Amino acid sequence: MDQSPSTLSQIPQNDPQNSHDPHDPHDPHDPRNDPQNGPQNKEPRLRGRIRKLKLESGFGFIAGDDGIDYFFHWAGVVKSSLKEFNQMEIRDRLEFTPVNPPGKNPRAIEVVYLEG
Repeated sequence: MDQSPSTLSQIPQNDPQNSHDPHDPHDPHDPRNDPQNGPQNKEPRLRGRIRKLKLESGFGFIAGDDGIDYFFHWAGVVKSSLKEFNQMEIRDRLEFTPVNPPGKNPRAIEVVYLEG
């Protein structure tokens, strides 16, 4: 067996002590650790029902349980959702993250189908 220093210092790639997570939660230069961008400042999830749906145009409106109408686009529907955008119907129950872009109406992103 070769006992050279380079062979002894190598750690097997599948060694759990050598696993490297590219996201270091303590790295101050990683933008994911910035309090302004991190998950602790993420908007709370809301629920609501589809009020209006334009399948051919790829958008709709959700009547949020908070009384606000939210615009949503097909691209904002989570792909692992039980229903894809083109299968959704008026009155379907959804969960979403609300966002309020400056100068625009409230929007729903990360939309997930809950029930019909």
